Amino acid sequence: MNGSINPLGLISSRRVLPIAFISLLFFASCASMQDDRLVSAGDSATTDRLASVEEAVVRIDSLSGAERAGAIAAAREKIDALYLLNVEDTVFQSRLHAWSGRLFLAAGKRSEAAKRYDAAVRLLPSDIPSSILGARLEKTGEAGLARIDGALSVDPGEPRLLAERALYAERLGRYSESVAAFDAAFSRLPPYYRETYTINRDRSWELRASGSDSLLGEDIARILASPAATWQDAIAYTLATTGLLDFATAGKSAAASKLFPKLVASGTIPLREGAPAPAPEDSLSRSDLAWFVWHALAESRSDKTMLAKYSRRWASVGSGASPIPDVGIESPYFDSVMGCVETEIMALPDGRSFHPLDAVRGADLARIVGRAAK
Repeated sequence: MNGSINPLGLISSRRVLPIAFISLLFFASCASMQDDRLVSAGDSATTDRLASVEEAVVRIDSLSGAERAGAIAAAREKIDALYLLNVEDTVFQSRLHAWSGRLFLAAGKRSEAAKRYDAAVRLLPSDIPSSILGARLEKTGEAGLARIDGALSVDPGEPRLLAERALYAERLGRYSESVAAFDAAFSRLPPYYRETYTINRDRSWELRASGSDSLLGEDIARILASPAATWQDAIAYTLATTGLLDFATAGKSAAASKLFPKLVASGTIPLREGAPAPAPEDSLSRSDLAWFVWHALAESRSDKTMLAKYSRRWASVGSGASPIPDVGIESPYFDSVMGCVETEIMALPDGRSFHPLDAVRGADLARIVGRAAK
C-alpha cells in the first residue's frame, strides 16, 4: 500500500473497540473469579503441582536463548513427574496434556504439541488450557484470534483467555484492544501473568498512544513490535505506509527483498568503508536510519544538495567542531544526522548526543519514518 500516509495518524476501523469485545470486557469486570474448575479428584498437593506447571510454562513466553531452553527443560521435568502419578481425573489429565502440548510448541515440536492437543480435547472439549493451545497451533494470527474469541463466547470474561486475546491483538496491530484485554485480565490472574506479559502490554500502550493502531496486518505489526528493526523492516514499513520510496518503485507495488539491492545501488542504503556489504536482515543503527530517510527524502524531492548541505555550511565557517559530539563533521553520516535532527525527524536522546550506533526499535522506526513522510 503506497501513498503519503503518516503512520502516526493512521485511522483504523478498529480504533473504536468492537461491540462484542466490549461485552467480553464487561463480563470480565463484573464476574467473580471462579475456581477454574481444577482437579476434582486429586488432593491439594497435586493441584498445586499442576498450578506450578502452568506458571512455569507461561513464564517461558518472556524468555529467550539459553534461559528459555533451561526453563523448557525444567518445565518438562515437572510435567513428566506428574504423568507418573497416574491421577485418575479427567480434568487433571486434560490440562496436563494441554500444558505439555504448549511446552512442546515452545520447544518447536509442533507435531508433538498437536498430539497433546488431541488427547486433551478428547478428555475435555473446550477447556481453557486446550483452547489456548488450539489457538497457538493455528498458522495465522487471525485464525488464532478467532479460536480465542470462540472460546470467550462460551466463557465470557475468562481472564486467561483475555490475556491470550491481548497477545493476538498485539500481534495483529490492534493495540487498543490489546491494552484493554490485558488490563481486564491482569487483576484476576496470578501475578506471574503480569510479570510475563507487562512488556507486551506496555508496548501495545506505546504504539496505541503514538497512533500506530492500524489494520496493516500481522507483518507490519511484527515490525512495530521488534526490539531491533532490520533493513528489510525499514523498507517494508516505508513501502506500506508512505510514498518515500516511489522514486525507486515508480509508484508500483514492490517487495522489500527485491528493492533492497536497488536502494544499495542508489546510495539510499549506505555502504560502510571496510565493512561487509549490508544485507536485508542486518539490524539498523540510528545513523543507518538517519541516512536512509534523509537520502530517501533527497531522492523523492530531486534535491541532491541536501546530501552535502551541512558539511558545506560547517566548512564555510571554518569550525572543526561538530555540533553533535558523537557524529563528527568528517563522518559520512554527518549531513544525514544533522538534517534529521534540524528538521525534527529524529531527536538527540539526551539533548546533546545522537548515539549513532544504538539499535532502532520497530516503534521508533514507525515514528521516524512517519515524521519524514509529512
